[in-house]
Amino acid sequence: MIRNIVTRDISLNDKMKEKIMRKSDKFERWLGDDGRMEIKLETEANEVLAEITLQIHRHYYRSEGRDADYLTAFDRATEGMERQIRKHKTQMKRRKKDFDYLKEFFADVANDVEEEESTEPQIKKRKSFAIRAMDVEEATLQMNLLGHEFFLFLNGNTGKVNLLYKRRDGDLGLIEPEY
Repeated sequence: MIRNIVTRDISLNDKMKEKIMRKSDKFERWLGDDGRMEIKLETEANEVLAEITLQIHRHYYRSEGRDADYLTAFDRATEGMERQIRKHKTQMKRRKKDFDYLKEFFADVANDVEEEESTEPQIKKRKSFAIRAMDVEEATLQMNLLGHEFFLFLNGNTGKVNLLYKRRDGDLGLIEPEY
């Protein structure tokens, strides 16, 4: 497994990095050589934000934890990641699709983590609409006029579908998929 630690406004010495790597070893035995793990540590106000992102083939898992101490924040993010893996394992077992490359991963997880019973979210509403070309400024205006948290549109400059969304910090984010 490839592991990468990224820090912002925090300096970690070798001993601190070693502790984080040792705590992340539990994911390595589940993922083997196929997985990627990125650990981000940054300060926000008086807290440390620890964010873990796992990539297994085309599946991504993300978890974050906050605390005054970087190790406690990392532990909280790790606990959240384990919950996500248990939940996803249960969902994959229920699905009829064949995800061969995840079967081995979930077989390993079954030995280490007991299953968590959860109800899988259901699609309650479907909506279709005509998509038209516009620039980002017009999409922002449309999103605000509709009072939505996100807005899907065809970017007139790139000719690709984009997603504009409101971030927790009040700013906007733009997702530009590559296809």
